[in-house]
Amino acid sequence: MSIRKGQRPEPDFVNSLLSASFRAMEGRGDAVMRPFLQDVIQFDGLTRTLVSQLAAQPAAIPGILLHVGVGPLVDWIGHYARLGLYTAAHRLGRGVALGALPPRARLAAELKRDELKYGAGLDYEM
Repeated sequence: MSIRKGQRPEPDFVNSLLSASFRAMEGRGDAVMRPFLQDVIQFDGLTRTLVSQLAAQPAAIPGILLHVGVGPLVDWIGHYARLGLYTAAHRLGRGVALGALPPRARLAAELKRDELKYGAGLDYEM
């Protein structure tokens, strides 16, 4: 999160928001906190953090909207939705047997599986 040129948010807005995010992650345990600290964003952990943070500070939403703006927020929601789709697709596809496929099709399917796994941050292991 950054402050655009000419923008004048409350002095403690960014720090307050980050502090609330870290409190929410801490309350969700290592499975949420550790990947985030290593720059791995996972749909489940992010969703849990957002829900916890919004439950603890529902009044922060207008401030976030004013600070970020509608366009960037809509863009972020698209990224969040795609992260969720990658996560769901990976979970659905990981149990599919590929052994009967011809070699090229099997390789393509395995590469797609890897794309979904890494794109969803599911390669992270504690």
